[in-house]
Amino acid sequence: MAKAYSANMRERVIGRVESGASRPEAAEHYEVSPSTAAMWVMCFTIDGAMTGERFLAYVERRLAPTLKRNEIVTIDNFPAHKAAGVLGNRSARRDTSLSAQIFA
Repeated sequence: MAKAYSANMRERVIGRVESGASRPEAAEHYEVSPSTAAMWVMCFTIDGAMTGERFLAYVERRLAPTLKRNEIVTIDNFPAHKAAGVLGNRSARRDTSLSAQIFA
C-alpha cells in the first residue's frame, strides 16, 4: 500500500496552484500525480457547505468527463445530490456528453 502524503505536501501543492501554476504543473513540481493534485485543490479550497449548485458543477466539470460509456453512478440521499440538473431527464441526458446513468 502506498504511503500517505503529509498535510504539508498538500498545502504546498495547493499553494503553488493558488499562486498561478496549473494543477499538472504543481503535480509535476512536487512529484505527485495530476489527479492527486486536482483532488487536493478541489477538496481543500471549497469554502462552506456543499450545495446543489456546487455538486452540479462537480458532476459537469469533474465527474462526467471521466466516465466511460455505460458506467453507472449511484448517489445517496444527500440533499445536494437532489439539485435540479443532477439527475435530470434521463432521455435528454443520453444526448449529452454524460453517457453514464446517474441513479439516486
